[in-house]
Amino acid sequence: MKASIPYLFLSLVLACAARAPEWIHGSSGRYPFDRYMTGVGRGQSEDGARDSARAEIAKIFKTYIASTTQVYTKALQVLSDKGQSETMSTALDEVTKASTDKTLEGVIVAETFEQGGVWYALAVLDRAKMRNSLMQRISNLDDEVGKLVVGAEATSDKVQRIKALKKAITLMLQREAANSEYAIVTKAGVGMPTELTLESLTGKLETMLYQDFIIAVEVTGDEAETIRAALVEGLTGAGFVVDTSGKGGDLLVKGTVSIEKADRPDPTYVYVRFQSDFALISVKDQKTLGSVVDSGREGHLTLAEARQKALNAIITKTSGEMAERLGAFVFGEGR
Repeated sequence: MKASIPYLFLSLVLACAARAPEWIHGSSGRYPFDRYMTGVGRGQSEDGARDSARAEIAKIFKTYIASTTQVYTKALQVLSDKGQSETMSTALDEVTKASTDKTLEGVIVAETFEQGGVWYALAVLDRAKMRNSLMQRISNLDDEVGKLVVGAEATSDKVQRIKALKKAITLMLQREAANSEYAIVTKAGVGMPTELTLESLTGKLETMLYQDFIIAVEVTGDEAETIRAALVEGLTGAGFVVDTSGKGGDLLVKGTVSIEKADRPDPTYVYVRFQSDFALISVKDQKTLGSVVDSGREGHLTLAEARQKALNAIITKTSGEMAERLGAFVFGEGR
């Protein structure tokens, strides 16, 4: 009888171990692959295991979307006023995260299990429910994009056209992310078709930005022509099309400059005071959209050298900040 006790204890241990659910090893008869996406997580706590399981499902979507980043690259370049890789990477991360977070709202943790101080969790996503949800989301985005494109083509206001196209591209990025998830959920590897594409929308926006949208520059006062030439060079270098024919544009950079000798006795240096006042104006409605104002004093051994220092200060500040104002207006939201 005594000899059988260790055997009974071992049998009980093995029986408990045998009760570990099959999904711990990656498959589940209750949640078959053709109907559910599953993720198994583990952790030192139940909450940790739950979070880990959800993360496993999220990883499937993020990996797939990341593999199609080349589809988004051109659109993100056009949406970024500088084309900076950091800006584009951040934008892509935001698009991916926003879409994936929305999809993961449908994930539930169906089961948990603890063994040997380690917690396990099974997260599941119902393919049919998520397919229907994604279809509705994609359809809504298609409707919004379509309305924006129609509005962009109907308006004669180039600024509003740019903003409508930019918004349409942003929504199309969301649409493409959701479409990638749809392809995963349905196991077909193919998303829902659409008449509009990222390529066509970015092509329209590029044409507007780099061909049809014109910046005019008008400067009066001291050293006007020198400052105007510097502004034209700076804005052109920032990617804008600047009118040099005098015919005008869609936006006007207009400013006045004064550089005068300062009445300041000094046995060594000659000083000048300078002031510049520039505004960014919408030609269509004459609305002021931004401004760059500067003033100061510069000194040097001769009046000519002092004036040159003042001129350099005006050009550096005005050219750089006006390019930023233009970029913020054209590429920014809500202006």
